[in-house]
Amino acid sequence: MKILLIEDDASTSLAISQTLTQKKYAVDAVNNGETGLELAQLFPYDVILLDIMLPQLDGITVCRRLRSQQNHTPILLLTAKNHPRDCVMGLEAGADDYLVKPFDWAELLARIQALSRRGQQVLPDVLRWENLVLNQKTHEVTYQGQLLHLTPTEYSLLELFLRHPQRVFSRQVIIDQIWTLDKVPGEETISSHIKALRQKLKAVGMTQNMIKTVYGFGYRLGELQECLSFLESEKQQDCKIDRKSSDEEKIKPSSAVVSQKAIAQKQVQSNVSQIWETIKGTVRQDMATLLELIRSLASTDMVRGGAQKQTVIALSHRLAGTVGIFGKTQESNILRQIEELLLKTTPSQETTSQNLLDLVTSLEQIWKPDQPTVFSSAIKREDCLLWIGVEEKWRQSLQTTGLLQDWTNIAVSDLKEAKSFLTQTQPRGLVIDLDLLESREEGLIFLEQLRQEKTNLPFIILDTYNDLSYRLEIARLGKGLFLQKPLTSDRLLKAAIKVLQLNQVTDVTLMLIDDDPNFLEVLKATLTPWGFNVVSLSNPQQFWPVLEATNPDLLILDLEMPHFSGLNLCQAVRKDDRFCSVPILFLSGHDDGESIRQMLVHGADCYLPKTIAVEELIECIFEQIESDAVTKKLE
Repeated sequence: MKILLIEDDASTSLAISQTLTQKKYAVDAVNNGETGLELAQLFPYDVILLDIMLPQLDGITVCRRLRSQQNHTPILLLTAKNHPRDCVMGLEAGADDYLVKPFDWAELLARIQALSRRGQQVLPDVLRWENLVLNQKTHEVTYQGQLLHLTPTEYSLLELFLRHPQRVFSRQVIIDQIWTLDKVPGEETISSHIKALRQKLKAVGMTQNMIKTVYGFGYRLGELQECLSFLESEKQQDCKIDRKSSDEEKIKPSSAVVSQKAIAQKQVQSNVSQIWETIKGTVRQDMATLLELIRSLASTDMVRGGAQKQTVIALSHRLAGTVGIFGKTQESNILRQIEELLLKTTPSQETTSQNLLDLVTSLEQIWKPDQPTVFSSAIKREDCLLWIGVEEKWRQSLQTTGLLQDWTNIAVSDLKEAKSFLTQTQPRGLVIDLDLLESREEGLIFLEQLRQEKTNLPFIILDTYNDLSYRLEIARLGKGLFLQKPLTSDRLLKAAIKVLQLNQVTDVTLMLIDDDPNFLEVLKATLTPWGFNVVSLSNPQQFWPVLEATNPDLLILDLEMPHFSGLNLCQAVRKDDRFCSVPILFLSGHDDGESIRQMLVHGADCYLPKTIAVEELIECIFEQIESDAVTKKLE
């Protein structure tokens, strides 16, 4: 297998190259994006390992150019930036996966193996979904034997979704996949093509929604088991099936495989430690240079920046990745904090300087390059869900949908087992049934500890208890949802989709107006963990000055309020040239037909009852923000 490594840090490149070479991979390593792009265009590779911050041409640009040229070589992004926004940007550019530095070496090898299998996967010439058939040889599409007359763009869209049944495509990614660089349309055009395709499918009798909208993210193919069946055999190749009964299967790794993997991982760590011995002199010199530059920078004007500041940011970023992959995670974390501090515009020069010097002191105290590298503390990030005290039927309900078919379900019976698991692995999210734990209070304390540790781990709470103060306490725990039992598998699935979506809402301001301060407190606590900037107001008389000062992206209004009703406020907003296009959502206890009609007549975009489920409210907000963004582009 041949791998192209595009990484500008010599130490990191050497470590990765030698580790992969020892695993019988052929590795071409280059240190800039321009050369890497040329090699990827000239020669076939099984996998491309691509750093984001590169000289001459950054990794995101390299990725976009390869995808625009229909180069579908699997790409794994290696980045020291762990903000979801950076990761999503890479995935939208066409990358297949990403890994944050410092990474676990076993995880790197596993990701490479998974991507190489994906790249070799051969799809059949005929793709099917329900009664729809797409023939890639004849370029014909039929539904129940009836020929569909699709435009070339509609055909390409349909083929794209059928070839990647488990992937969410943003509009930009769809553009990169289908259109050439000289014919790039606006993103709003995608919505028109999707709408036209849906109408043609309905016209021939399709009742299911084949193309799903994932609000705030893009589009994906609807779930049908037959579309995903070709993935099943691959998932079970490395597993040993132990049948304990006719109706129960437990899939677990063979003990020989586990032992072999453990030996291989120790060998990798030993090799990496040897590489550290050869390059630690260079890293030591770079670290000394960085510390000297930071002390000098602390006495200059950092708000304006300058060449020295940019040098410190770049060097901190590079060293954070380098020392991290050699097991020095504490040093890597401090270097990352230095980078993040300098990237922010701070109002106080004195405060920033002192914070920098404090970080330098902390770094000097722990920086010991002569000490052996330690890897045992590395926490692996895995595509898995942690289920704590949850009945098996709910785990199975999500697994059988196909949405999380590539994920692992880890089930533990109590909080002690959960804490033990979290010391080694960070899942994508957790589902916890507080009703079935020994103590509901201990469960809340556990989630509060996760919030204080700033893991930002999304969660879903299942419980029969439904007191308002209890819901408010849960809302303050972080980014999660509360589902009252009894519940349906469909509701659990929708909640999982919302909680586990990778990117976060940023720079979106919501303004809430309701004369009930208790309801405002609950609503604000519910929306804030999703990344929204939330401004709440209980006195409608103060509405206009707060509106002008806030300039919100979306308004959420109550209907009945003293002095000025929600209808009055909505009407005033629609008559102002500055705010007339702001989406307005009514959240009201009035659900009679006449009240709803009045809201819409006065300019509301959407109405929801106050009894709406949280996940449905979030979905509606995403939809309104997305719709407003498209409208602004058309204007």
